[in-house]
Parts: sequence; structure tokens; C-alpha cells
Amino acid sequence: MVTVVALAGLLGAAAVAPGDPPTDGGAAGPPVTPHVFEGDLRRLPPVSGWRAGDAIAQGPPRRQTHPARAARPAPPRQRRRDALLDVQTAGAPAAGAPGFFTPPDLDFDGQGFTGVVPPDTVGDVGPRHYIQLVNTAGGSAFVVLDKSTGAVVAGPSLLSALWTGDGRCASGFGDGIVLFDQLASRWLMSEFAIRGNHLCVYVSRTSDPLGGGWFGYDFGTAEFPDYPKYAVWPDAYYVSTNESAPAAYALDRARMIAGLPAGHQRFTAPSLGGFSFQALTPADLDGSTPPPAGAPGFFLRHRDDELHDPGANDPTRDFLEVWELHADFGSPSSSALTLGATIPVAEFDSELCAASANSSCFPQPAGGTPLDPIREVVMWRAQYRNFGSHETLVGNFVTDVDGTDHGGLRWFELRRSGGGPWGLFQEGTYAPDASDRWLGSIALDGGGNMAMGYSITSPSVFPGIRYTGRLAADPAGAMTVAETTIVGGTGAQGNERWGDYSSMNVDPVDDCTFWYTNEYVPANGLWRTRIARFRFASPTCADAPAPVCGGGVREVGEDCDGSAAPFCAGLCRPDCTCPVPVCGNDVVELGEECDGTAAGACATGVCGPDCTCAQCPASPSAGCRTAELGRSTVLVSDQVDDTRDTIRWVWRNGAATDVSDFADPVHGSASYALCIYDGSGRPQPLTEASMPAGGTCGSVPCWKATSTGFAYHNRAATPAGIIAAKLKAGSSGSALVQVSGKGTNLATPAPSLTLPVTVQLFVRSGATTQCWETRYTAARQNDDQRFTASGP
Repeated sequence: MVTVVALAGLLGAAAVAPGDPPTDGGAAGPPVTPHVFEGDLRRLPPVSGWRAGDAIAQGPPRRQTHPARAARPAPPRQRRRDALLDVQTAGAPAAGAPGFFTPPDLDFDGQGFTGVVPPDTVGDVGPRHYIQLVNTAGGSAFVVLDKSTGAVVAGPSLLSALWTGDGRCASGFGDGIVLFDQLASRWLMSEFAIRGNHLCVYVSRTSDPLGGGWFGYDFGTAEFPDYPKYAVWPDAYYVSTNESAPAAYALDRARMIAGLPAGHQRFTAPSLGGFSFQALTPADLDGSTPPPAGAPGFFLRHRDDELHDPGANDPTRDFLEVWELHADFGSPSSSALTLGATIPVAEFDSELCAASANSSCFPQPAGGTPLDPIREVVMWRAQYRNFGSHETLVGNFVTDVDGTDHGGLRWFELRRSGGGPWGLFQEGTYAPDASDRWLGSIALDGGGNMAMGYSITSPSVFPGIRYTGRLAADPAGAMTVAETTIVGGTGAQGNERWGDYSSMNVDPVDDCTFWYTNEYVPANGLWRTRIARFRFASPTCADAPAPVCGGGVREVGEDCDGSAAPFCAGLCRPDCTCPVPVCGNDVVELGEECDGTAAGACATGVCGPDCTCAQCPASPSAGCRTAELGRSTVLVSDQVDDTRDTIRWVWRNGAATDVSDFADPVHGSASYALCIYDGSGRPQPLTEASMPAGGTCGSVPCWKATSTGFAYHNRAATPAGIIAAKLKAGSSGSALVQVSGKGTNLATPAPSLTLPVTVQLFVRSGATTQCWETRYTAARQNDDQRFTASGP
């Protein structure tokens, strides 16, 4: 059975597979206006280095969101040897040189110990740079390297230094992620905030991470977004988190790349019993070929049914789940998270270290603290590629290979063709000796060759970093390249936290060169990070064609190329970069919704002076619902003291209105605006006051559903002065709309007003617009401070 989690609880309960617990409905967050960083990363203050004697702190804790069920007896251990070990043994490399350049042609230390454990080491490579992030006591710290030499060109600096102004994202907490968006030639970096429930996401304004500037977005979440993992996809940036149920988010990528207000959508999948921490893992796109048009984002999860479904398990196989998230930002109610495939695989054992203190049992030499295997998730990154003839998903997770808490890496490659169902193409288990191997990261290059990096430890091997791989044409199920050491550890760590992830990435320019970063332990017992670069020699992997500026096709590393200039139409410079945006030149550029006469993207057809779309049209719209004669009142008060400015409009006993006509301001992304016009020759409308959908006002949601509609309360009167609204559906003669605004944020028109005065409320949801109005032809009071009237 397919599991579907639909957006918006108003759509009804979601279907779930037999035995699955109930799932939460989806929700949409309000559009978030970005903060703009226009500085240069090379001029940011450096992070203060940790020195001996400074405090050592735990990094962001992985939240135990799913406590074990005490009433359920622990299932018996499988205590059997992983069947795929024999496949690996049969395909193991013979003595001789591996197909990789060995040692890697770049192999150097990244960021060092920061006083926080674990580092959450992550990195990615772009056209000219490599960026690495780690945890610090002040949040995530990034360093930017010249990818040709490995030289540091910026940082290390705190990621929160990119946040301009106030807000939760001004103080970060870590769990950093960095990705290069190859389809748009943009960088993405993220962490969560130290207080509250916030994903702080930064998208570069150009392909240049140093001086091109960044857009910063603060996405508020319903719960703490623990262990966030991101993926690039054509229709969204997809995110997974560890919450009370495994959560999946879609961020409005198109608007984020353009620097526009962007919303998000949230979904949850059923939880698995037996894991106290769990999350889906989104599949991140590599390669220049996008997925088929309309393809959903993919999320992966492994399922050991002996652990998760004791008594109802299949003793001959376990499973991989492929979840599919279709995000529709134009029609949020059409969005859904679907369990698209449950794929049988060879048995694996996820009960690794379950009986150990803190679920940590991987030994270190010299009495070091046993390390955490992080058994609960498919490791970062799950990778997607479209080879034309077929699509692939590759990933890995740790498993107990013999029932003795012996960690090995279960890796897999899924394939599908022609948009058909996903199936298992190959899988393997890598554990060539008695050492524990875990914290893997895996990827395919453009030729289909595979590389997998990981951590290693044992009672005689200090925690270090190694990698292996296989050629595309090698027999299935085996890593055929000799294991290679990037750096060996020389000390033991006195803390069980390890990871929480590492990162294998592929150069987007040649599509052949692998970059890998992970942590290891030097002699002082305090982690360091390492960065290595390696590849399969040509012709095993043939370099992708180099980008050519001037070919009229926007390629990797180009912001534009001739007429291929989505963010600076007609203004692309000869070096394939866009000029600095200028509001007022009648060209829609980066960070602009519209510009002067270029307002075609605006539903109202009107562009504001700040190059954002006006929510009110330039003149009153026809065909709006009206109230009964004399049953609608308006008050406009413009005082010398702006804190006393007031607007109050009551539309009662009005035309028939259904609840659906108000859209869904609680979970949706519709826009709500009060507009006031008069009969003068002044620019119209005189007032435009918006009420964003969703959002939190104080500690509670701004909007709430009522038995007949919706209510809005916002004491802060942000962003445009509205403090309260009531939207009540009803049959003809019983519907009600009431809106009140007050204070300095309210743009009150200056009385006296010229009759007729028209007040309209607009609700826009996707391509649908609803409106309610009153036209006042007479006034009770109309002087230089107050306008009051009844109508129509």
C-alpha cells in the first residue's frame, strides 16, 4: 500500500500502511523575506581559536525524539553473518595498484579542534572553490579554499556573520550543511539557531561565494529541526529533520535563488519503532542532467524489520524505503509526501550497539571511550544522478556484520528507467577485517564509478579516515579498489560522539574528481578534520566538457550567458556575470519581484517602488462581494501621534461566502491585503495593508481556524499595521469580514478623502483571487483627522 501524507490537515486524515502509526498532515509556512549580505567573506572576523585550558562542550545533541517502548520486549539478536560479505570477498581487489590516484593529489588538514564535540564535518566543491563547515561554540564555522591548491582564501568565520540585522539567526548553533547547486550555480549553507525552532539558510547571490553576496532566510519550524540534511532539486531545496516524527521540508528554491520572499512546506512520515533518533535522508542531485520534468524529490530510509517490526518481520530480507515529495508552491493543497517504493534487500542488522551505554560500542585503543555508530539513518549524502538511460540513487548505512557489534558499511545502488519504479541494482557490505568501519559517504562520478569514504577504528587502530571504490563495469556487489588511507589516527578520543556525518562530493566542472572530508584523532585526542581530492584516471572517467562563456548556454559557474540570463535579462556581461541589481531600470534582476514597467509576474500588474509586487491593484476591482445596504462601516483616523493611527472596517450581512473562499491562512501560503481607494487624483490605492499567512505572533500562531472561518491576532502589528481580522463564512446575509489596524506600521491615508471611497479585501491563492468590498458614497465625518462612513 502507498502511504500519502497530504498538505493541510483540512484535507482529512492521510492513508497509512497497515501497522504504521498515524501521520501528521502537512503545513505551509508563510513567505520569509530574505536578509541581504552584500559584504565580502574575506573581510569577516575570524573565529577565535580554541586553546588548551579552554572549555570543551558537547555540540548540538541529537534529540531522542522517540523513547523506547518499555512494554515491548527486546527482540533477540540475529547473531548471523552478513551474507554480502562473501560477495565482497569474491570481488576483492587483487594485489596491485588501485584505479584511484594514490595517494590523493590533494590531502591536507581542514579546520582543527574548536572546543565542541562532534565537529559535524561537511563540505562541497564548486567551479573554483571548496567550502568546509564544522561546529564551534558559536555555531557553524566555514572556511573557503581555492580548489586548485587547497589554500585558504576566506575564514574560518561564523556562518551567522552572514546574517544582517536582528532575529534568531543572528546566533547560530551548528549542524551545518553546505551544497553547491549545480543547476543554478549557487551555493547553499545552513545551520539551526541557538534558540527557538529555526532553519537559517543562506543562498549565494552569484556563483562567487566570496564577494557576490548572500541571501539569508529564517524558516521557522513547528518543532526543533534536529539533524537537518539538504538536497538540491529543480523544484525545491528538500530538507529532512529528526522531530517527533521524521520530517521532510520543501523550501521554495526558485524564489530563494532570485532573492525573493520564499515559503516552505512541511510533511512527516511514520516513525519506526526501536530507534530513539531517526530521520529520512534526501537525495541530492549531481551531474548536469536534471531529473525528468515533474519528478518528485526523493528521501531514503532503511528498515530492519527484525528491530522495527518484531513478530511481523520477514526473516529472509530487510528493506529500503523511497519516499517521494511532490511540492507545489502554486497550489499547496496539491503537495504530498508519498511512500513510493519499499525495496527488499539482503538482511542487515541495525541493532548495532543497542545494548551499550549511549548506544556507543566501537572501541578505540588505549582505553578510549567507545564511539557512536550512528546506526539510525542512511548517511549523508544520498546521491541522485540521471545518466539518460537510467537514474540512480546511491547511499550507505552502518550494519552489524556478524552479530557481535562489528560495524561494516552496507552500500547500495538503486536504479529506474523511463520514470518507472525504483529497484535494487546492486548492494554490498564492506568489512574486510575486524576493524569497525562507519560514518560513510558515497557517490558516483559522471562515468558511473563509485567512491566511498568512511571512519575506521578498533582496539589497535586509532580513529582515522579511509576510502575505497569500484569501477562502473566491475561485477556487482563488491568494492574492487584497494582500501586507501587518507590519514591514520594517532590518538583516542574521550567522548563517544563521532561525526555526526562526513561528505563525499563530486567536482561539478569535470564530473570526475571526488572531494572527501571527515574527522580523525591526532595524538592529543582532540579531533581534526581532513580534506582529500582523488579521482579515477581517464578514460575510466572522462572529464565533462569545460564550460564556455559566450556560447549562449548558461553552464556551471556562469550566472548568465548571452540571452540565457534569468536574473539579469538583457544585461549579461561578457564575462558571463550579472551586474549589480538596480531597482528602477525596468529590468527584473536578482532580488526583485518586478521593476517599474516590468511587472508581468505581479498578480495585480503593479510594481511597488521597492521592486516588489503590490498586493492591491491600481484601481478598485470589479465583481467583489458586497454587504447589505448600510451594513458596512469604516473608520480611518490619521492622528498627529502615529501610534494612534487607526483603520477599522466591518463588512457584515454580506454575500454568500464559503470557508474555502478564504483559502487557508493557517497552513497555506495565500496573500491577504486590505486596500483603500478614493475618488481623487492621488496615486491609488491610498492604503495597502497585508496580513501574511501562517507565522507566529508572540508564542502562538497568528492565524487560527474557527468553526466558520478564520481569526487573526497580531499585537506587534507587523508588517503593515493590521492587529486583528475575522473572516466568517456564511450564506447570503450572514457572512462577515472584519479588519482592524493600528500604530506606526499602518499607512493611513491623509483625510479628508474624496468620495466615493472604496475598501476592498483581497485573498490570492495561486491563480485564484477572491475579494470583498464596500463603496461609500457619503460620509458621517470627513475632516483632516478622521473619516467615518456606513454603506454601501
